[in-house]
Amino acid sequence: MPSPITRSLARAMRLPQNFQLVPTIVELHPDQPVAPFAQQLAHQLNIDIGQIIPSMNMFALLAPHDLVYRLAGTSIVRGLYYDRPHYAFQGQGWPIPPPLPDPLGLFPQQVKEAAQKVVGPMVTKDGWIPTLETHKTLHLDILHKLGYTGKGVKVAVLDTGVDPNHPQLSGRISGMYSMVPASDPLDRQGHGSHVITTIRGKEYAAPFTGLTCKGGAPDCTLLSYKVLSDAGFGSTSDILKGMEDAVAQGARIISMSLGGDGADDEESDPMVQFINKAHETNPSVIFSIAVGNSGPDAKTIGIPACAEHALTVGSWGLLDNAVAYFSSRGSTLQAGRVKPDICGPGGGRAKAETRPKELIYSGTAFGSMLDAIEDHMVDGFASLQGTSMATPVVSAVLACWLQRLPMLKVDDIKAIFKMFGKPKTNDYGHGLIDAGWLMQALETEMR
Repeated sequence: MPSPITRSLARAMRLPQNFQLVPTIVELHPDQPVAPFAQQLAHQLNIDIGQIIPSMNMFALLAPHDLVYRLAGTSIVRGLYYDRPHYAFQGQGWPIPPPLPDPLGLFPQQVKEAAQKVVGPMVTKDGWIPTLETHKTLHLDILHKLGYTGKGVKVAVLDTGVDPNHPQLSGRISGMYSMVPASDPLDRQGHGSHVITTIRGKEYAAPFTGLTCKGGAPDCTLLSYKVLSDAGFGSTSDILKGMEDAVAQGARIISMSLGGDGADDEESDPMVQFINKAHETNPSVIFSIAVGNSGPDAKTIGIPACAEHALTVGSWGLLDNAVAYFSSRGSTLQAGRVKPDICGPGGGRAKAETRPKELIYSGTAFGSMLDAIEDHMVDGFASLQGTSMATPVVSAVLACWLQRLPMLKVDDIKAIFKMFGKPKTNDYGHGLIDAGWLMQALETEMR
């Protein structure tokens, strides 16, 4: 009988940082209730239990090595997995430096220079593209004019939290939750708020630059789940708990601009299992997941983007009309699956050395780590690049599609990509998404 210890957990136990304790997710057999067992274990061994995920019959803990082996030898344990680390996909080069100190955003010279850089409606000299402009390239603005703005569609964003008082988001967040232990749901990192304004943000002109930003699904119902810390890092178990709750709350789209490294046993990862299981038990749920920023090398897609039934998103550069150099490429490591599925505008040039860089400009958490990363102004707006920026655009397009056709499922959407997009490749999937494909599909169906 094979050991329930996965290869990834066995490797993690040999890492220096896990010499005595290893982050572990325990899965029990279906006939064993998970909560009572986890609580009994905590009481008997005087250890802390992390997240309990009833839908997967799993719980998390920081386990001594001998406990891992003891659990592996019991008949009620079905699997033991590495509670692997994950992080937000924001460009390349991590960690992000803190912003320059200026809590009131009073950088007079930088403000003046930034205003002078606006050279037209599409892009600044520094390659900043405000979210409203990306809509025109995707024909998303046409869907908005037709009244399809994501109204009635529930979207859950799993990220670093949200700034609910941002001018693009004030009064527009329907729920804020934190799955990060001892943390509130507020965003101090900035990544999550940038993602959320890209989806739900109201149309708003940034005061210092005049650049107009707008979410792609401005009338959707948005739930924010903080699953990554204020530093932008998190664990499988915290993210998994957010996924479970988002499904329970009826989210149709779960947008995840995060992930971790791939592995030779990635198909057994708990998040990958959850996504594939939901395809059977909750087929109306769509997981829109960033492919990662480890390109241009092949086989750089990680977890959970490798999941068969995830809708995996790469980054497309609008200036070069090509996939961004940093966008991770397929195939997936274990299954050899062709990924990504589609691309969204996430900034980035076809070649790393090309200037200006291309970055997506939108609202972020005021005073957060990312607030001043490019413009050196603490003003609640930031220019970022990455598959993290591409994914919420795709999620927003899908929300508008679901308003028009609520019965759409992920397989239907992938069929639309195949019908109207480019032939699928491991570099860019079916290419850049076009919001107008849904209307073309409807016209085709009517003929």
